[in-house]
Amino acid sequence: MQRPRLLEAYKLQLAKYISFKYGCDEKKAEEIALQICKDRYRPLTAIIEETKIDNRPEIKAVDLVSWFDKNRSNIITPSGSVYCQHEVKTGTIIDMLIKFLKNRDKEKKLMFKCKAAGDTTGYLTHYYAQTLIKIFINALPGNFG
Repeated sequence: MQRPRLLEAYKLQLAKYISFKYGCDEKKAEEIALQICKDRYRPLTAIIEETKIDNRPEIKAVDLVSWFDKNRSNIITPSGSVYCQHEVKTGTIIDMLIKFLKNRDKEKKLMFKCKAAGDTTGYLTHYYAQTLIKIFINALPGNFG
């Protein structure tokens, strides 16, 4: 949202127009333009609910333009929900998948060690463990549609 810069440009253009049209000096024209902008374009206030670390919601009034500027890189839904980009904070499901992938890699390494050592029971145990994790990882996204 570029509202503050847009209003500055509009205020300067309006001051030039007032100065040209009514023949007043630039300082007086800028004061008149500033008053017109203040009357027409008051800051927009929004009531938002933020969930704090202790999961207690806090309701507060904020300037809508500055709130949009602060959340520019986030995803804002039409209902007003704000989601962080994955670069900022990963989701719970993503964290869970990463953990399971690491566990699967461990099981696969142990499986190959057991195979190289000739331990058939250990090989099958780790084979089925890594296969179970693989099936779970592949099925998880399907549960969400």
